[in-house]
Amino acid sequence: MSPLPESNDASIRQHETFGKLFEATPVPDHLEGFEVDNQEELSEVWPEGTEKAKEVSHHFVATTDSRF
Repeated sequence: MSPLPESNDASIRQHETFGKLFEATPVPDHLEGFEVDNQEELSEVWPEGTEKAKEVSHHFVATTDSRF
């Protein structure tokens, strides 16, 4: 596995251009025009979180034919 990246220097937050990248923006529940009626079902099929993503990735690698 790759090593974890090092943290940015704290001064980057005051940089004229790059500082804006660190301004927190809340993630919306949905985007207008992309609402879903079956949110509960989608949450089961596509669970959120890093650990679930790792589980899905591991399952994919473990069950995929290694010739591909």
